[in-house]
Amino acid sequence: MRSTQPTRRILTLGLICGALAFARPHAQQAAPVEAAAASNHASAAHDQELVAAYRKLDKALLREMEHGSEPELRVMVRASREGRQRLVDRLESHDHGDRPDAILFQSDAFGIVTLKVHREDIDDIVLDPDVTSVSSDGPIRPMPTRAH
Repeated sequence: MRSTQPTRRILTLGLICGALAFARPHAQQAAPVEAAAASNHASAAHDQELVAAYRKLDKALLREMEHGSEPELRVMVRASREGRQRLVDRLESHDHGDRPDAILFQSDAFGIVTLKVHREDIDDIVLDPDVTSVSSDGPIRPMPTRAH
C-alpha cells in the first residue's frame, strides 16, 4: 500500500503558496487604501468603515485621492439600478454654489453612471452600500495595432 504523505505535503505546500500569492497583492493595496482614506477624511470615528469602502476605488482613483489635488473628479460608479437613482438624486440636491455636480452619462445596460463630482463627495459615494465600484473616468486612447 502506497503512502499518501508526499501527496498531502505537496498539496499543503501548494495551498500555502497559493494563499501567499493571493494575499500579497491585497496586502500591497491595503496601504494606499488606508492612506487615501486617511488623507480625505480626518474623523477617526469612520476610519475602519471608510478604509473598507475605499477598496471600491480603482488604482487610478486611489492615487488621485491620496496624492492629487483636483477639486473635481470624473468617475464611473457601478451600483444597482435603485442605488444609481438614489445617488443621482442625492448629488443633484447638493449645493456646491457655482460648481454643481454633473451627471454625464447613465447606462442601465452596464449598471453605471458617469459623474463629475467634488473630491469631498467621494466618501459619500463609496460609503453607499448600493455602490459596488468607483473608477476613474480618464481619457481613452486607441492602442496602435500591428499590421500582419
